[in-house]
Amino acid sequence: MPQNLWKPKTLISVNIFAILLFLSWLIEPSKTFWIELDTNFFWLCNDSLRDNTTWQTIWAVANNRAFDLVALVFVFGPFFYFGHKNRWKISKTSAVLVFAALTVVITTTIGKSIPIEKQSATREFPNSLKITEMVSFKTKDSSGDSFPGDHGIALIIYAGFAFFYLSKPYGVLISFLAVFFAFPRVMVGAHWLSDEIVGALSIALVSLSFVFFTPLHKIIFPKIESFFEKVFQKIKKT
Repeated sequence: MPQNLWKPKTLISVNIFAILLFLSWLIEPSKTFWIELDTNFFWLCNDSLRDNTTWQTIWAVANNRAFDLVALVFVFGPFFYFGHKNRWKISKTSAVLVFAALTVVITTTIGKSIPIEKQSATREFPNSLKITEMVSFKTKDSSGDSFPGDHGIALIIYAGFAFFYLSKPYGVLISFLAVFFAFPRVMVGAHWLSDEIVGALSIALVSLSFVFFTPLHKIIFPKIESFFEKVFQKIKKT
């Protein structure tokens, strides 16, 4: 395996940062900082939901499962646009997105297997306002195991893939989209702020570091791309 496919300094640096970030949430005195930040931010958001039906509806819609499809379109769009602009084969664009999706599935599975159980803010504070009680349609405002934020993990990983396979401006764009689409869960108390900043970010960074700062992406991506090339060739022949 060519040595230049390994980036040990970057790999180690990213993992040290991720571990320190995670430990800051577990160990005093920084643990108290996260608790206070989580609590204060939750009540700030929760109080804003009082007596404003338009504001309530906006966040209820943003936490409806169907809204996840909107997020998917906005996150996938830049990949297809970049691929079209740079004359990528559809097999390459598909391979990038599937590779990212596989990374998301594996990473969220590992993240959820961490033996840390934490209730969402709305369950921690039973007297808080519940968005599910304010609207007539189905939405989400709670979780029995909110740490780490699975939406956050997925969105950060797609941003990482954009930085690597597309370009820096696209990576920045999808990073902003990641914050935008992860925030609704925090806003209504289904996740704490630290579920995303600590949990999702630290776990996603570790995952991305092993994908891109080791030879892993050079091993996996060509296989996925080759598979899609064969699939699309067969479709053209039919």
